[in-house]
Amino acid sequence: MLYPYESIEERVGLLNNKTNHVVSDSGPKILSYSKYITAGFLMIGVVFGLTNGLRFSIGYNLRTIFDVAEDFNIQVSVTNVNYPDGIQSVKSGMIPWSEIAEPYKEHIAHIKEFKIKGALQNIDNFNVEWLINGMSYSGNSALFKIAGTTGLYRSFVKITDKITGFEYSSEFSIMLKYVRREIRSLTESDRKAYFDALYTMYTTDDVTGQSLYGEKFHSAAWYSHAHLAGAGTTDCDHWHDGAGIVPHHIGITLAVEQTLQSINPAVSIVYWEYSLDNYLYEDWQQSPVFNSDWFGENMPRNEMHEVSEGMWSKINIPDGSSYTNWDISSSGSLNPFVNSYGQLRSPWNNNPSQKITRYNSTYGSSTYSSTPACFTLNKCYSSSKLSDMNDCINGATHGPVHIIIGGAWDKEDNFYDPLYDTDLAFLDSTKRVLFFKMMWRQGYTRCPITCTVGTPCLCAVPSVFLEKVGPYKILEDIGFFDYYSSYETSDIATLTLIVRRLEDPGAVGEMLTSSASFDPTFWPLHGTIERILGLKRIQLKLGKVEFDETWGYPTSTKEIALRGRCDWSVVKSAEDLTLPVCSTEAVCWGHQADDRLEFGNFLNKNDHYTNSEFYTFVDPWNEDLPYIYDTYDFEYCETYADISFTSTSSTDPRLELENIGSAM
Repeated sequence: MLYPYESIEERVGLLNNKTNHVVSDSGPKILSYSKYITAGFLMIGVVFGLTNGLRFSIGYNLRTIFDVAEDFNIQVSVTNVNYPDGIQSVKSGMIPWSEIAEPYKEHIAHIKEFKIKGALQNIDNFNVEWLINGMSYSGNSALFKIAGTTGLYRSFVKITDKITGFEYSSEFSIMLKYVRREIRSLTESDRKAYFDALYTMYTTDDVTGQSLYGEKFHSAAWYSHAHLAGAGTTDCDHWHDGAGIVPHHIGITLAVEQTLQSINPAVSIVYWEYSLDNYLYEDWQQSPVFNSDWFGENMPRNEMHEVSEGMWSKINIPDGSSYTNWDISSSGSLNPFVNSYGQLRSPWNNNPSQKITRYNSTYGSSTYSSTPACFTLNKCYSSSKLSDMNDCINGATHGPVHIIIGGAWDKEDNFYDPLYDTDLAFLDSTKRVLFFKMMWRQGYTRCPITCTVGTPCLCAVPSVFLEKVGPYKILEDIGFFDYYSSYETSDIATLTLIVRRLEDPGAVGEMLTSSASFDPTFWPLHGTIERILGLKRIQLKLGKVEFDETWGYPTSTKEIALRGRCDWSVVKSAEDLTLPVCSTEAVCWGHQADDRLEFGNFLNKNDHYTNSEFYTFVDPWNEDLPYIYDTYDFEYCETYADISFTSTSSTDPRLELENIGSAM
């Protein structure tokens, strides 16, 4: 995005011309200017010679004819008015640009240091003039705002000695990028702007939103539909449990960020550093993230577990009637969008509530008592291969947060057996949801098409499958014995009892389902995993680590997730008890390097990406990437847990991560 000039005289003329400059609303741009040149000027130029030429980075000199005989250095600093402490990723040298500005935000450019022949100068003895994005400013500092697209903006500063008239000019670059910050570090006004825009996304339909805000606007229902399309089909999970986990979640987050920016162009998506909550609070649920004026309560005390406080209590689950038209034979899957109550929810989630629901346990117990801590994040960061990092990103580093916010519960006493209460209570855990999902994708359990609130509404294994396939085969196919091998020799009655307990998941909170993206806590969740990967890529560029970026996902990972694909095209309808054709060798679209990402046009150039192309695009050092994070390191882990990410080897034995699956 550099804009060359014909000669040094044009640059000097630009600095002296203070008319006809406006803030660009479309990108870096400098308007036309008059040429500043006289015959005497040229003669002096010939005498002195422009010996040092033109240089293009911060701190380097653009010499005028008045100062060519002197050695000088100008250092410029750019600071966001509302965040005067600066950006940690800039100060630590994690990114390759020293001066960052944010679109539509006020900044101050000032002379950090000015030396002539090595001697520090008192800037008060000089007049200072600035040219930033076509706008001229005078004074030791310039208060400016760039209302334009992200990218590199060439800027200029001229310092004139008040006594001698000697001029010292320098060109510097300002990289304009959105900065994603941890939600607690935002100013009150920025946090309010974020939530206002997010709430607008939830309360405005697509037609109205695009008429008001443009084509980048999409509603929360639209994004819920997108997540269901990727994760809610019966053939396989196209977004989770594979290498597609990273591009799909970073991609949908960027798409939402640009929706918010269509509403308010100064807003950036935020991230929630959930691991930090382990050290700041006695209980992670004390985090201000769950304040009623932020994302709302994590553990609603009402019977339906509905969010009942704050703005999010006003949001209803979208109606699914527009998504009932579905062709199984061409898609190879059952309809992924509508549950038995006609809602835009996971089709197997027979949750009758019209509201966003959350429960901090699964069936009264909890697999996790806290959010992933520093040693878990560090273990993932220490991966030596991208494929291994994909695995822990999918599961251990952020999956538990989905589980402890979403939760699951039984709607009624639909099951009772003394043997279960005494010997099989271990089934009431997150694994129950995961085993159910395996059973559902393979067609063994079927869910009702329609239900009426107040009457039993349960998924169930048809008796014909128990008779013809048998409970042992069903449990073997869903991987149950990989976790509970001692039950392989159990009698038919016990195995049937286990199948019956796993055949229905009860009611499940949004965050533990394929409609997770409708819970607003979904949107700040994935910044942590992007920063883990981003830090690794930065350290690789700096030559501090080795990291194999070959695309892939470990085939030996132990998780409760479908391997391969189940083809449902042979099933005529949801009521047809024909079993799908499942193959571990079949490819699940969405996880291969060349599979095309559903989201794009991030640069307004009709740009679209394959998974591997998007991986390249979200490189933290990519000049075209519209955003950076305020920090890529996890400094607090060194403070609270004595764990340094940038000095721990990939053989750190402190924790073997358990990835039991995504539960989407």
